[in-house]
Amino acid sequence: MTSNPEFADHARRLRNQGRDPSLDWFQQTEIGYSYRLSEMNCALGLEQLKRIETIVERRQALAALYDQKLSSIPQIVRPALSAPGHRISWFVYVVQLASGFNASERDALCAALSARGIATARYFAPLHLQPVAAELSKSHLPQTEFAADRVIALPFFNQLTESQIDEVCRTLKESLKDL
Repeated sequence: MTSNPEFADHARRLRNQGRDPSLDWFQQTEIGYSYRLSEMNCALGLEQLKRIETIVERRQALAALYDQKLSSIPQIVRPALSAPGHRISWFVYVVQLASGFNASERDALCAALSARGIATARYFAPLHLQPVAAELSKSHLPQTEFAADRVIALPFFNQLTESQIDEVCRTLKESLKDL
């Protein structure tokens, strides 16, 4: 969604394999994708938009609960709950381990949580280190790599309960002590 006609035209070309609607069907003006939605997906999306405020508010409340319950764990860096002039949609809740941790310890922590029934995951891998970017990027981004080595996504979904968040936070705290 945008109010900028140039952005909208560009998005339409990208979603339709880079085709420019003013040209022949088989002429692509840029590399694009096949992101055309089916009618069923569009119908589902329209119905979900009717609930968007409820969904966003629920996710904001879950993020606030996590923030409150993780505040007593000094080894965890919590994400900001707000961004001036913006609203966070919280599709995932991600924390960072403090600077003294590394990727191996993050992975060990995720394994320990998994062994106790808590599904977590490392959250992102830097784009400049992805095989698809290997030829394009010879960048060394130490801060990006440092952050990526310490990021963990905690369980986060609309039906998550406060008692489940309590269990995640308690288990996280115990697992950090064991680590």
